[in-house]
Amino acid sequence: MTILTAVLFALLQGDPPAAPLEPRVAGYALQLREEATRDRARDRLVHLGKPALACLEKLDVDPAILSSIRQEIALNETLGSSYGPPHTFTFDGAEETLGILLSRLESAAGMVFQKNSLDLSQKLSVRLEDASFWEALDEVCRKASIWYYPATDPLYLTAGPIALILVGLLACYLPARRATRIEPAITLRRD
Repeated sequence: MTILTAVLFALLQGDPPAAPLEPRVAGYALQLREEATRDRARDRLVHLGKPALACLEKLDVDPAILSSIRQEIALNETLGSSYGPPHTFTFDGAEETLGILLSRLESAAGMVFQKNSLDLSQKLSVRLEDASFWEALDEVCRKASIWYYPATDPLYLTAGPIALILVGLLACYLPARRATRIEPAITLRRD
């Protein structure tokens, strides 16, 4: 009976009211002016779609940037939802289990995490707004005290092979350098 009551209560609550769009768009418009935050703000505005574009057109924004945002939103709409803007994650800070948080990330990314040794019933409170997949995963893992290495992270894909090449070169160089210090005539005379 308790589960049925919880389901009915959840259905009666409905969706929480959406945050007003104008302040978020105004904040992203300010970030468009700075070189360091321009790409992230542009991605967020594209993700928000046509409603954000209507708010953005009222603000003082560089016409070239506004035009590129408008074109990318139009392209996303013509390609459909499967080719749409990148997934962003918003966690409201409510306490949820680690299993639920990781399953939300898995479903959006289309990948499965290895969760064999994790306590999935661990309760976490994560608060994020419009975070990318890697930002959301970093925050969830930091809160749960999990160390992870993503197999598709460019840092690991480039740093791993570079480290192996350096170790291999060092393993070749040190014995060759030692061998060059030996006089061949003295070595052959001993035989």
